[in-house]
Amino acid sequence: MPLTIPQAQGLLKEIPEWKLSESAKKISRTFKCKHFAGALAFANKVGGVAEEENHHPDMQIFSWNKLKF
Repeated sequence: MPLTIPQAQGLLKEIPEWKLSESAKKISRTFKCKHFAGALAFANKVGGVAEEENHHPDMQIFSWNKLKF
């Protein structure tokens, strides 16, 4: 069963820098790397974990050094 909005907001305190959508159904965060190669390497690491867990988050590399989940 999905979390209620108050439950999700309470748990958000445990994951600083992540943002909760208005519907409380999604969380997102932007990560900044030193350079494009770092952003690409981080995306590949997340992709590897996602494959292992069979959970594939929406992920976007934007700008030259930023990723958003």
